[in-house]
Amino acid sequence: MSLDTISPEGGIPAGLSPMAVWGSSDFDNDFAASRVGGDDDKTVTDLLLGVTQVINRSTIMQFNYSLNLSDGYLTDPYKLVSVFDQAGGNLQGYRYEARPDSRTKQALFWQTRHQLAGGDVVDLSYRYQFDDWGMSSHTLEMKYRWDLGQHYLEPQLRWYTQAAVDFYQPYATSQQLSAGTQELTADYRLGGFDAWTLGLRYGYQLTDKQEIYTRLSLYQQTSSNFSSAVTPASGSDLPKTTAVMMILGYKF
Repeated sequence: MSLDTISPEGGIPAGLSPMAVWGSSDFDNDFAASRVGGDDDKTVTDLLLGVTQVINRSTIMQFNYSLNLSDGYLTDPYKLVSVFDQAGGNLQGYRYEARPDSRTKQALFWQTRHQLAGGDVVDLSYRYQFDDWGMSSHTLEMKYRWDLGQHYLEPQLRWYTQAAVDFYQPYATSQQLSAGTQELTADYRLGGFDAWTLGLRYGYQLTDKQEIYTRLSLYQQTSSNFSSAVTPASGSDLPKTTAVMMILGYKF
């Protein structure tokens, strides 16, 4: 269990309050009107239950259930939502995002490792996570380790897909805010997306307890269908990410 205190620069913004326009004559008054205090708290409780079973001399299997309970200030004080007069219309300003003050996340995890007759190892895992914000995700990963004596090669393939939270939108309209929307975020990390990771790891065993290794991975993330009827403004692009990662390590 953890207890955090959030103290953002300038104070805690009120959810969905307008962002003050820098340089305007009323900036100081508008900024002060958008604050509701200097700091706030949140508590996080984690529970993990797991079972590991040896199936035979070559196979081991693991099952985990995890529970995460968060309560308090869960909003990102620095995230904003663009506001347009209508879908694809003119920008009207920005509002601070607003998230619920509690969240319950649950996850189920399964993993199996099997050693083949020649010494190679197959590693398969699957994880399903869901919460009361409407988000759900699936993670499927496979690794195959080729045993080459003192050397080994381990290719990796990982697929991840995520459904957006119920209150995610790329942007809002003035009509939605007038209708009394209480919770809203444009944080793409809470939106829907798919991601693939393709990697290769090479290791060299120096001794029984020492190893040097390197790993090269390609990560690609693409936005999927969002849980919103609102489409992005004309000319805007939903987030896309491509990254190449390289790790050099030493184990002892």
